[in-house]
Amino acid sequence: MADKLELQRQAWLLSSNENQRFGSEVWRDTDEYYIYDNEVPNSKKLNEGDIVFIRDKETQCILKIAEIAKVKARKGTKIVSICKKCGTRSPRERTSKKPKYICDDCKFETEKKETKKIEVTKYKAHYAGVEETSIPLAIEELREKRLVPQYNQNNSIQRIEMKLMDALIKRKATDKSTGDY
Repeated sequence: MADKLELQRQAWLLSSNENQRFGSEVWRDTDEYYIYDNEVPNSKKLNEGDIVFIRDKETQCILKIAEIAKVKARKGTKIVSICKKCGTRSPRERTSKKPKYICDDCKFETEKKETKKIEVTKYKAHYAGVEETSIPLAIEELREKRLVPQYNQNNSIQRIEMKLMDALIKRKATDKSTGDY
């Protein structure tokens, strides 16, 4: 039975960043759980028993390693940005150019942000056995070492190759103890 569980168990890289946005929601983690909804790619694949590596995008470090103890789901709503002209959810805020917003699909430009409320399933993945850490993990390493088979910098939940990640963490721990970090 334990072998069957190990075969089904997966490992995930979760992004944790106060400024990270998907649509117009902020995804975050705490010491006890990770909050997301069904609009996030891979949201329905996180299961009890899975191992998660929580990585801060700004510091590019693995902050925590934990097991998912349970995943709770509930119905909810969220506000998303939409394009006034074509109706897609592709408008983005510009940092310097005016008008302030542009739709990536139809290129419609506007100063005013348009939004709408949509129904979603909200998830809360509770952690068990949290291990605090600070292991540097740059995007280049994710790609070069094939840790995340289909890496996409925009996805907050990404499947990770557990065996490769274990080897990398052990190597970095050895490097740290010998001063080669």
